[in-house]
Amino acid sequence: MGNVDKNLILKLSGLVKLNLTKKEIDILSLDLNDILSSFTKLNSITNKDFDEFDDSLKENNQTRKDIVSESWDRQILLDSAPNHDGDELSIEQVLGDE
Repeated sequence: MGNVDKNLILKLSGLVKLNLTKKEIDILSLDLNDILSSFTKLNSITNKDFDEFDDSLKENNQTRKDIVSESWDRQILLDSAPNHDGDELSIEQVLGDE
């Protein structure tokens, strides 16, 4: 993988309109090169013993069973609601027309 030098960081920071100090550029250059170095090391690891698309959940489903249960009484809910219009709850608009 390539090397991230200060000129590249200056060019990219100009494209995204970031004003970086010299210290920030130096730190960013070191950090990005460390990240690239880590990915280079990861790419060198052999993983022939693992299936690329192995999914441990496919054999052991972790979902719960649906259980049918009694629902709340509609009239009790309407009676306890601060605003209702006949058979429906009246709620304030949450999202605007923005």
